[in-house]
Amino acid sequence: MKKVFTAIFLLFLLVSTTGAQNLENRMNRFYSDFGLGYSQPLTEALGLMMNNGWVSVKSMKDLFSVDVGISSVFVPVPSSDKTFLMQSPYDQTFQTVPTAVGSSSETPINSGTGRDPSSYPKGFDLGIIPVVMPQASIGNLFATRITIRALPKIKISDLGYISLFGMGIQHSLSEDFVVPMPVDFGIMGSFENLNLGDIASVNAYTVSAVVSKRVWKINFYSLLGYDYSKAKFSYKSTYTPSGQTTPITSVIAFENEGKNGFKMGIGGTAETRFARFNAGMTLVPKFCFDLGMSVGFGLKKLL
Repeated sequence: MKKVFTAIFLLFLLVSTTGAQNLENRMNRFYSDFGLGYSQPLTEALGLMMNNGWVSVKSMKDLFSVDVGISSVFVPVPSSDKTFLMQSPYDQTFQTVPTAVGSSSETPINSGTGRDPSSYPKGFDLGIIPVVMPQASIGNLFATRITIRALPKIKISDLGYISLFGMGIQHSLSEDFVVPMPVDFGIMGSFENLNLGDIASVNAYTVSAVVSKRVWKINFYSLLGYDYSKAKFSYKSTYTPSGQTTPITSVIAFENEGKNGFKMGIGGTAETRFARFNAGMTLVPKFCFDLGMSVGFGLKKLL
């Protein structure tokens, strides 16, 4: 089973786990003010990934059904996320430097010639951040479905580990009405925690109201809601303070919030008897899109 998880998460591990170790190596020569600016776009991308891909509008004809599959979220990186303004620790002047998703070229620190460090670290030069997650859902008792994402702690050599757990719940309010409605109304909410190596822990929450309409075999939906995510970073930093020649080591800890606030999105779910395909776009608070597919079975009655 662990090999299956590893295979499904190969892309995710390449993007996040390997990056986590490199991320720490690139951040551990500076104060928290650098870490805040450098990691902010990555924090926002992780929050978007964790808060999306949950909504999948399924027919409630089955009394009980189980689906197992994958959910993938793609977060485009705008040019504005690739740089931030940083004050030199040596002469206190400001300059534009790459973020974690920015240029793969190092930027010399103003008045840093002959000092250690003499350059700001390079970014990973990302245009889009893709993640793929295994996902399973069970329903439809009381017109409610529960969805779970999980990845056990997986260590890759000395690079560290990545793990995550998330749970979402979706309820069809339309099923509570005796009179048939022209459209379906529902609510959903989710929580997810992700540990990124030994450097960060990210929590994300989202709640939404969902309106959908079935046309042939496709359920089109729109949603309005609220997103929240926060990352807590903690790592050891070794640096040489201004005016000194001996490096010191200290623990750097700070928190970064994602792109939080009002949420709006659209999408659709196509389903057959044993398979389901979902595609969605989040337009606000930041654009991203998700794709999902699953297989499963359902029972129309217990006996």
